[in-house]
Amino acid sequence: MHRRSTRNSNKRTIDDPRYKGLGNFGNTCYLNVIIQSLKSLSLFKDYCSSPTFINMYLIKNDNSVKDFDNSVTFNFHRIFTAMETVKKNMLPDTLRNILRTKDEMFVTDEQQDAHEAFMLILEIMHNEVSQRVTLTPTSDNEQLLQTCKSFFEPSYSPIYDMFYGIMITSRTCTQCNHIRYIYEPNSCIGLDIPVQELEDIADYTKYLNIKCKFPQIKLSQEEMFLMSQHLSKETREAIRNHEIVKNEMVQTVTVDTCFDHMSKAEIIEGVNCSYCNHVCNSTCTYSVAVAPKIMIAQVKRFKYGQPKNCTGIKIQHDISVNTMNGPVRYKLKTLVNHVGADAHFGHYYITTFSHDLQSWVNINDGCVGLCDENTISTTDIYLMIYEKVLVM
Repeated sequence: MHRRSTRNSNKRTIDDPRYKGLGNFGNTCYLNVIIQSLKSLSLFKDYCSSPTFINMYLIKNDNSVKDFDNSVTFNFHRIFTAMETVKKNMLPDTLRNILRTKDEMFVTDEQQDAHEAFMLILEIMHNEVSQRVTLTPTSDNEQLLQTCKSFFEPSYSPIYDMFYGIMITSRTCTQCNHIRYIYEPNSCIGLDIPVQELEDIADYTKYLNIKCKFPQIKLSQEEMFLMSQHLSKETREAIRNHEIVKNEMVQTVTVDTCFDHMSKAEIIEGVNCSYCNHVCNSTCTYSVAVAPKIMIAQVKRFKYGQPKNCTGIKIQHDISVNTMNGPVRYKLKTLVNHVGADAHFGHYYITTFSHDLQSWVNINDGCVGLCDENTISTTDIYLMIYEKVLVM
């Protein structure tokens, strides 16, 4: 089901060739936000039109230009150029048709999860130019170096160079205190939303709305309480979920808080420790080992069997991410927003910050306009795209 957002409506029009809307085929808003997000990244835009891409594509395809026009990367460049030269909104139908030949996700006319589609498109563009390389060691950490070699050397590209960082998981055995480190390349950082623990509901009477057939008969508070004690397990769970959603809708957390929550230790039970050969609990922590140039952070609003988490995410233009080599600064570029109950349904739109205009630009398919930060719905934020601040 396709549903357009009425929030964050454009009250100020914009006449700037750098910002152009895209037509919607019916359920292609997820593709539109990916195009607009990549267009907002100067590093990616420069790569699409660079000799580097062309040369690497030719090397990968034995100097053949036969299918160059059908490459996804070139068609992103084609769309970016058209969006800045054509006056009216355009339909990215050529890119859509090409993507249909690359993966079955794009074959149907159904709405897709923008996060899943984004990661898949990056992988498709990586495969268009990927090559075997030999990495130059930049760290004394032997385990990190081996992870990079095994993952990047057989297949490397500028896409991986731009979007990939490395996450680190440390697992401490509670039996022998041995610490095991696991390094994992990743193109997106998933951020759980920290929520306040909901206290057990002792009295369900306020959730009951019982109307007696005879208005003159009034049920006492004690009678209502006794009736509430016989509610089914399913009804109690539904009430609890309602309270959780209600709390989330009035809660706002910062991006820093989400990163801190990701780094908090958690206990995993029944882990076989290869060091002491015991099955015991393991204390795990997660953090960023190597920061990417372009960081995509996904707000994990959707969990199987649970309603969408509608906690507000406070907009932070500048953040600092701790890594193995110290803190790395990032500037916020674009927000991908979602309206609806499920990632595969509802509607996607973006808000991107223009440093030239010193304003947020709201792009909702074909509708483009300036908007104030205080009008951005923080409960819609699904993906946050940050650019690394280069230290001179």
